[in-house]
Amino acid sequence: MSPPEFQRLLGEVDSTAVGIWFDVGNVVVFGYPEQWIRILGGKPIVGIHIKDFKRGPSDHFGTYDGFVPLFHGSVNWPAVMRQLVAVGFDDYLVTEVGLGSQPLPDALRELSRQLDVLMGYAKK
Repeated sequence: MSPPEFQRLLGEVDSTAVGIWFDVGNVVVFGYPEQWIRILGGKPIVGIHIKDFKRGPSDHFGTYDGFVPLFHGSVNWPAVMRQLVAVGFDDYLVTEVGLGSQPLPDALRELSRQLDVLMGYAKK
């Protein structure tokens, strides 16, 4: 439920073989992904799932209704990417997004463009 609780779990397990695949979109329901990244630091984060979620009156908790295309949700992408750089994360970003109804080549070009924007945030 929170970064300190996850840190406590890691401490109890006490193994460098255990880490977290951090899902940016899923964390938005519970808090701010950039804060989780800052608190956890870079070591336990072994991968990042990239997707967006839009908070609403009920946070759509327990449903898929809140998941939206990248840059249409509540994730502060510039802050997330800057924080990943700050903690020294230098590994995979795995997209977990729907491609919509457009033809596959167009959808992949748009996804590539979105990832270029994300990587641009990491350079600022």
